[in-house]
Amino acid sequence: MFNATKDSITKMLATSYTPLTILLIPFLSFYWVAPKMEDITILIGFTSLATIGQILMVGSFSFAATTIIAPFVYTQIIWATSVGFFTVWCLAGSMELDRIVSVAVAGFYIAIREIKLKEG
Repeated sequence: MFNATKDSITKMLATSYTPLTILLIPFLSFYWVAPKMEDITILIGFTSLATIGQILMVGSFSFAATTIIAPFVYTQIIWATSVGFFTVWCLAGSMELDRIVSVAVAGFYIAIREIKLKEG
């Protein structure tokens, strides 16, 4: 869920900025505007949630095989689509849906294949 929020914010920025600009935003001090208190609250909340999400994701790999975790990673796509819809009222188009389905199908195929290879 936390990564989905980050992806939705990146998608919102992508309509106004180039990918290089988005990547360099933290380093572009000449565009710096001092954040207001409500902005700082949002930033602290966002980074806290992203940090917790990353810690949980890294920790999950020590408790389970990648083939078990992979389907949960694909829920990021669902969360990103949901957050994008509820924040900017934008749904994925047919091209995005095609890519989402192909990534999910490939991931599930690999997971099932790996399970069958381990079974014998």
